[in-house]
Amino acid sequence: MKSIISIVREKHIPEKDNIWCYESFTTHKPFMFLMQNPGFGCEASLEGEEIREIKKKYKNKEESFEKEVKCHRRYFIKWIEGKITKKKFGKGFKKTFIKVFSPQFFGGNFFDKFYITDFIKVSKHTKDLIDDDFKLWFDVLNEEIQEVKPKLIISFGSRVWKALKQLKIGLTPVVSDLKKWKVLPLTEVHGYPFRSNRYKCFLIPLVHMSNQPFQNTLRNSYFDYFKKGLLQIKEDLRGF
Repeated sequence: MKSIISIVREKHIPEKDNIWCYESFTTHKPFMFLMQNPGFGCEASLEGEEIREIKKKYKNKEESFEKEVKCHRRYFIKWIEGKITKKKFGKGFKKTFIKVFSPQFFGGNFFDKFYITDFIKVSKHTKDLIDDDFKLWFDVLNEEIQEVKPKLIISFGSRVWKALKQLKIGLTPVVSDLKKWKVLPLTEVHGYPFRSNRYKCFLIPLVHMSNQPFQNTLRNSYFDYFKKGLLQIKEDLRGF
């Protein structure tokens, strides 16, 4: 287990003083929730105000970072569960997992089973991100995954999916009927499980949970295809 701060420092990331994380340490968890990067609007939100207060109160960087992480994780879970934006994604996501596994598997707090992280750990507009940003931050993500050792990574968004394919993490589809997957848009591989030979785990890419693609649904249903993908690897995920 390593601290995220130490990993970022080791990789000589230029923006190391402005990282935005939901975990302090690379704690081993069965599932990894992988997103693109923190939204730019977060800094102007209630969350941003709370973070600024934390920075003022705690002058020690490590202590401040610990408090910031807890704040980010709390707001992230509220956001996912629709308590901030009224989105329906979180309810469907949890329901799908619980249907495939069981309520007992997750215990009291559903998200305790998830290591939550962004590919790029600084707040930027999506339009300002370039491929080199993903290459730069992949060194950090790569070590995170190797330390956390998730059994399943769930990635969100087309930019993340594109980067994972380009960075060659040894992906192969679990089902044989998924032809030409390397050139298909994310909407056509949404919910399909892949094996990562590099990390010895599974990965399921999903379209971002933002309103437009989520409401348009994919092929037939956002969560139906996700559930089908989970069921295809359920037996391999047992024991967590």
